[in-house]
Amino acid sequence: MRLNLYDLKYVGTDFIILTDTMTEVKITFADTPKDVDPIAPTREEHARFFKQKESQVGLEAPVQSFTGNQAMNFIVDHQINGDGTGRFHVLSLPVAKIDLHQREHE
Repeated sequence: MRLNLYDLKYVGTDFIILTDTMTEVKITFADTPKDVDPIAPTREEHARFFKQKESQVGLEAPVQSFTGNQAMNFIVDHQINGDGTGRFHVLSLPVAKIDLHQREHE
């Protein structure tokens, strides 16, 4: 799995903004359909989950802009060992939209 790691820049009501040195990614969540999960978390609850995250957030590469509902894997709470192996949790959340912007060099 190829992975891009991002810093969590901002958590909004139903979206998060992730950044790295070249890119800013705004991910707007969708509600979880009841047929997928009986608890059916809302898009606001998905965003709120990230408020407590202190580590970087990983996304499977390539990350591309899109509009429409699809499940997306978020890699959270990762730990990389000295030998290059790692442990992480994969969280699959419904996403309504991804906006991808290349950042200007400062």
